[in-house]
Amino acid sequence: MMKRLFLLLIFSLIGVVYNPQILIANQVGSINAPVFNDVETIIETEVEEQPVVDTQQPTSSVVLASSQEVSTEPVVVVPSNNITIGGRYIPLYQMGSTDAVLDNAASKYGNFIYGHNSGNVFGVLYNSWVGQTFSVTVDGVTTDYVVSDIVIYEKNQANGLLQVNGRGNYMSNVANAIKKYIDADTGQVSLTYYSLSLMTCYGTMLSGSDATHRLVIFAYEI
Repeated sequence: MMKRLFLLLIFSLIGVVYNPQILIANQVGSINAPVFNDVETIIETEVEEQPVVDTQQPTSSVVLASSQEVSTEPVVVVPSNNITIGGRYIPLYQMGSTDAVLDNAASKYGNFIYGHNSGNVFGVLYNSWVGQTFSVTVDGVTTDYVVSDIVIYEKNQANGLLQVNGRGNYMSNVANAIKKYIDADTGQVSLTYYSLSLMTCYGTMLSGSDATHRLVIFAYEI
């Protein structure tokens, strides 16, 4: 037993001689502090080097792209058959007679185009003037016109005639793009032939989508 204790004492002294930092660490009590500091430094460096900016970059790009889409102007779809006047494209349909009036489009019968005076159809005609140009597209063929005359006719509610000062019948002439003039003194009739006529309601609105007058535009092809 004494021999074993003596050998253990000898080996312990040899360990202290060859590893003096063990003795110093026990005396100072801070041998582990430098090791912990080194570990903290490494951890902080790894956190700072995380690609935070790169991770957020795609999100920023998505936001920018979305903003551009919102600010994009809407695409205007032009009807294949239309009348373009006053900066508006109005759908246009060819009719077999003048009996029917469409709610959301203008109707074309020969050289006569007519429609309601609503905002989405011919309400724009109220702002027309002599010399104004417009175009009509039918089956892909566009023809340009210039406003040459603007006439307001009375509508006789009893018989449906278009009149001036309660006289005459101008409806058939208007439907054929002809301006008819009757001299009040002599009764002489003069006719002026145009390329196209446009008509819509005017004056005081009545029941049944009717009105007391008609606004008619006569135009020449240019």
